[in-house]
Amino acid sequence: MNQDFMNNILTLSELIDRGFTFQQIQNGMRDGELLKMAHGIYMLSSFDRQLTRFDQPKARLVVRAKQLRRPILSHESAALWHGAPLLLTPSVLHVSTPGLSGRSRPGLRLHRNRFEQCDSATPIDGFMTTAAAHTVSDCVETTSSGGVLAIANYFLHQRKCTPDEITEVLLQPRRVHQERAVKVASRLSLLCESPLESLTWNLLHEWGMELPEQQGEFVFAGGKTYRVDFLWRKKKLILEVDGQHK
Repeated sequence: MNQDFMNNILTLSELIDRGFTFQQIQNGMRDGELLKMAHGIYMLSSFDRQLTRFDQPKARLVVRAKQLRRPILSHESAALWHGAPLLLTPSVLHVSTPGLSGRSRPGLRLHRNRFEQCDSATPIDGFMTTAAAHTVSDCVETTSSGGVLAIANYFLHQRKCTPDEITEVLLQPRRVHQERAVKVASRLSLLCESPLESLTWNLLHEWGMELPEQQGEFVFAGGKTYRVDFLWRKKKLILEVDGQHK
């Protein structure tokens, strides 16, 4: 899926590499076959027509990232490129650098002096991206505990990292949001199968409720087995949640 965005949102040099001449690019924009998204960045109109509202954040990410020289995606931008669910549409592109130079600007949040995160970054479909565990830890700074938990549990299901790896980076001393990091570390669950289940699991902790079985099974008199999202067996109470991602 990421590759579709990379193949259809192109820099000027990428268009030229595909055999476009400057005149053909001008003609393409005139005829509505090419859309100019930013300085030196173009999108094929046929691809733009296919995008849903759920695709738009990733399209904006690619447009912004392709304007930079070898960016390292981090925070929510890394989570989005990894394929993780986000509660809110990112308003800026988050990138990290190991050095101290550079600065943020409208639409771009630059995180400096991040040698460890940048050193462990890996290429994903054309962009260097922070590792899953570091991405979770970064999102603690910018996302609610429920949102971070949804990202973390997604990574666990995708086997991008282990609970121990996430816990290790979350519990490292930090200047801000230490309490949020500790909460997320204590609530990780491989049994949350959707973002909405992760949000519900987080709320059950926040409300101080008795915690249910996750993916609990029970058998009806006829012998059929049912599996439910949350089960308070002694109370004979079940809770099912559903949403766009499930």
